[in-house]
Amino acid sequence: MTMAPSPLPAPNRRPVFGAGFRLGRTAVALVVIAFVVVAALLAPWVAPFDPLYGDGALRRLPPGTEGHLLGLDAQGRDVLSRLLWGARPSLIAGIVPVAAALAISLVLGLLAGYTSSFLGGLIMRVIDALFAFPMILFAIATVSLLGPGLTTIIVTITISLVPYMTRIVYGAVVGEIGKGYLETARLLGASRSRILFKELLPNVVSPSIVYATTLIGPMIGFSSGLSFLGLGIQPPNADWGRMTVEGVEVFAQGAPHVVLAAGIAIIVTSLAFNWLGSGLRDILDPQQG
Repeated sequence: MTMAPSPLPAPNRRPVFGAGFRLGRTAVALVVIAFVVVAALLAPWVAPFDPLYGDGALRRLPPGTEGHLLGLDAQGRDVLSRLLWGARPSLIAGIVPVAAALAISLVLGLLAGYTSSFLGGLIMRVIDALFAFPMILFAIATVSLLGPGLTTIIVTITISLVPYMTRIVYGAVVGEIGKGYLETARLLGASRSRILFKELLPNVVSPSIVYATTLIGPMIGFSSGLSFLGLGIQPPNADWGRMTVEGVEVFAQGAPHVVLAAGIAIIVTSLAFNWLGSGLRDILDPQQG
């Protein structure tokens, strides 16, 4: 009996529904991020109250209190106003150090991956050594030098991310070595700097940007954790991490809205940046996932 031939394997295509879902998710992420950024920029004009001013007679009032949409905290300060002002240092702590670490890592990764000299080996050995230090240790060391505050958060996150991001760049560069366009550039007499920044950089920057975007959300959460531990933004300044600390202290006193407002802001913003990173991966590297 003749057996029917086996069907050809189906081509590896993404389901239409899955692609549409990812596109919609990216659009939602962009809307959320845009809303948070605009709210932070306009905080001096749209915040209904001074985030540092508190009325002792209105402590821990719940959301919906007249004139206070999200209620008041333990010091009688308007939660919505502090949430809007707190978005500023939270976004700065998530975006600025990631961008700084990306710039540093692109240079280090290009040099280490393209050159086989002593310099390239030295860069990667230093990077390997930095992997051994947890981020919290960097934070404690930075606090001892600079004191707690936003600068401490930025320096800590930047130094901590450089090893991880340099590894991403280094791997991308190694994957490009030996390709024809680099050999062509060398034969045409292009200088090393031109090969690095004109030829190699455009081909390795995409995965680095995708990875950096996915790190912004976790770094917002990490910076909030530093403020929670007293290593970041100090009272009475508004910051989502600082609001979480203050909210935990009054959570059992019948005022859960303080910690919930800050916690939801951190979670939603972090998730939006993660979704944006996934969307950028689909756009810049459509063969992934």
